[in-house]
Amino acid sequence: LDTRLLALLVEARLPDFSLSALGHWLGLPPHGAHRALADARMTAAIFEALIPRLRERGVHTVGEALAACRRIGSMAEELSRAGWAEPRVSLPPENAAP
Repeated sequence: LDTRLLALLVEARLPDFSLSALGHWLGLPPHGAHRALADARMTAAIFEALIPRLRERGVHTVGEALAACRRIGSMAEELSRAGWAEPRVSLPPENAAP
C-alpha cells in the first residue's frame, strides 16, 4: 500500500503529499521526520486516518486499496512519460512563526 497514492485518491488537489504535509492535512501531531520508526508510525497513522475517507470513495478492503494504488500508479507513470510533471508546493516549516 502507498499512503501517498491513497491520499491522492482521497484529495487530488492537495499541494504536497509528503508525510509531514499529509499528517498536517489530517490533523495528526508532527513526528520526528526522516527517522525510520517515526516515519513508519506516521505512515500507519496517515493510513488509519484515510480509512473513513477511502470508504466514502468505495474502497472498503485492503485488496481494493491495493488495486486503487496500482491504477493510480499506472496513470502517474503514463502522465510522466507523456511529459506531465507534478507541481511541488511545500507547507511552511512546522516551527515557523505565523
